[in-house]
Amino acid sequence: MIKWHEASDLIWVYIKTRVAEQIKAVSFIVLYLFFFQTLVLNLPIADFPVIAFGIVLVVFGLTFFMEGLLLGVMPIGEALGLKLPSKLILPGILLFALILGLGATFAEPAIGILRAMGESVQQTETPLLHYILNHKPLELVISVGVGVGFAVVLGVLRFLYNWSLKPMIFTLVPICLGLSAYALFNQNFAHILGLAWDCGAVTTGPVTVPLVIALGLGISRVVTGHADEGTSSGFGVVTLASLMPIIAVLLMALYLNFTVDLSQVPSIEKSNNEVQAQLSTLALSMNSLKSSLITAAQAILPLCFFMFIVYRVFLREKFAYLDEIVLGIVFSLIGMTLFNLGIEMGLGKLGKQVGNVLPAAYTSIKLTTETKTLDNFDLTTVQTRYLGDGTQEQFFYFQKDKKIQSINFQSDSYNSAEKTYTFTPEYGPIWGQGKFSISGVMMVLLFAFLMGYGATLAEPALNTLGKTVEDISVGTFKKSLLIQTVAIGVGIGIMVGVSKIIWNIPLFWLLTPSYIFLIFLSSLSTEDFVNIAWDSAGVTTGPVTVPLVLAIGLGIGTQSGALEGFGILAMASVAPIMSVLIMGLVVKRKRHVILLEEDLVPTEDNA
Repeated sequence: MIKWHEASDLIWVYIKTRVAEQIKAVSFIVLYLFFFQTLVLNLPIADFPVIAFGIVLVVFGLTFFMEGLLLGVMPIGEALGLKLPSKLILPGILLFALILGLGATFAEPAIGILRAMGESVQQTETPLLHYILNHKPLELVISVGVGVGFAVVLGVLRFLYNWSLKPMIFTLVPICLGLSAYALFNQNFAHILGLAWDCGAVTTGPVTVPLVIALGLGISRVVTGHADEGTSSGFGVVTLASLMPIIAVLLMALYLNFTVDLSQVPSIEKSNNEVQAQLSTLALSMNSLKSSLITAAQAILPLCFFMFIVYRVFLREKFAYLDEIVLGIVFSLIGMTLFNLGIEMGLGKLGKQVGNVLPAAYTSIKLTTETKTLDNFDLTTVQTRYLGDGTQEQFFYFQKDKKIQSINFQSDSYNSAEKTYTFTPEYGPIWGQGKFSISGVMMVLLFAFLMGYGATLAEPALNTLGKTVEDISVGTFKKSLLIQTVAIGVGIGIMVGVSKIIWNIPLFWLLTPSYIFLIFLSSLSTEDFVNIAWDSAGVTTGPVTVPLVLAIGLGIGTQSGALEGFGILAMASVAPIMSVLIMGLVVKRKRHVILLEEDLVPTEDNA
């Protein structure tokens, strides 16, 4: 019998291992953003204690959540996959898969970040995007869930009948591009493209993919007696769960664009007190805790309750380890609650803050976090200077940290009744001169590449993918080569996505040639490499990177004057697919040449 201190030691080692996994996944990108802002941009992190506490909550939240999935949610999915075929006919199985995909979407940790993206979108410039994010966030998540649900249906059918992924890609991608092309002819609809394509990256998280794979493999083993080698690893599910939500969101936006009078939609205004309350959240209030707990319960409990009812009532089966499953569900609730709080207090604030100050590398920005109000302001200190074009400009000197700054004086910022003057300091450009420094832009693009490259290398799931590829290619495509290929692809994708925001490039003209090229590469590649390459994009969009990248994109868009800041995730998904397919063809070519050379080497018998 194990003694208490021995059991506690084992538990402590297990907990440290699990926490260390999440620290490894979070630490690089957080430290990278922190040091880039403080050392490269030379700007402090505002609300640092709050952000640090939020990041700690994210680490422990993900630890609890992932452990809860392993103990509670995944076993239910596996059990259902084994029992469904013997109790339900195919239409019933597919209906269950559809509902499961919808429920799994709500349980994804990163899906909630979509609801918080509306405040940075201007209603006058992008009314349809503003309307969806601020007035229809639930409908947005439901449409994403419906897309995932149909993807699960296709995935189950693919597991059952061993369908090739290529025809599905060659069908779904043109539909996505066709709807996107139609959007070019409607100004309101055009601004939805970034959101729709980014939604495809948000869905492929730690809940949907493992749950669908567990369900599909269980069904496949029961119906066919085995899982076919081509689908045994579950490849293809991520691709379907990425493409179908894009179509669903575009169709929803198209419907709203024709049925809603956007000119009559009321604006959402926040009082100064509300804004200040959001900017100065320094403690874990009971209201925030309650809100996060309710959100987590709404996301997890309906999914688990649905699977439990199907298993017990419709299939009339009993769970072997019900106590572990219940404990896993509780862990999932605790984990998502902490994670939601951590995103709000830590990762979301950090990402948006870095995005807001990043344009200082190439242009002058206003440091809104350092807005100051000077009491007893003396108007006699205001001076006048003549500019090169003959115009005049008023200014005054302000000392901060023993440094003298010249502040432009704006008469409408002076309160004559209270004798106060409120101003927001300007900063930048750090590199180069002028309103748009090319050297500064190059630095931002380098920042984007290194962020994507480093964050991908720290992704634990990439090692598993690399090992699978090495086994399939019989050692020709090394694990290290795949990891580097995917990481470089993600880095290039994020760099292109940031360029899209800086120069306000329509996303359609970046996505269309990329996906046409991907279809061409896929037609030349084997089925195995097509599955691996298209699914590799899902490895890069975890629950940590999604909120950070979205927040950074919206922050850059706000400072750069872009109408919206979506599209970075979309490019971060397409680029690694391209890099893996190209590398796969190169490796295949080299292997073919080696085999030919070996056959041509003369032997002693025919010399």
